[in-house]
Amino acid sequence: MLDDDSVRRLRCPVNLGKLTQADADLIDRVNRLIEGPGLSTRGGQPQSEPVEGGLVTDDRRYLYPIQDGIVCMLVESAIELELVINDAPE
Repeated sequence: MLDDDSVRRLRCPVNLGKLTQADADLIDRVNRLIEGPGLSTRGGQPQSEPVEGGLVTDDRRYLYPIQDGIVCMLVESAIELELVINDAPE
């Protein structure tokens, strides 16, 4: 995972908003949906690989995935979180 100082320095490449590290519960839900019905990236591609972690936009709409210890900050690679948040247990 990224250290807190690194996360504080990073910004969303779209709106320059702050990013926060996704908690384990969110990553578990993301990975369950990747294995099940699937999730799409902001670029419209299916996200087929599970993620190790991620950085969440402050509006909680997108997650920039962490794979092999590296955060992918490409806009088209961000995972849309609408389905993940709507799938959250009550």
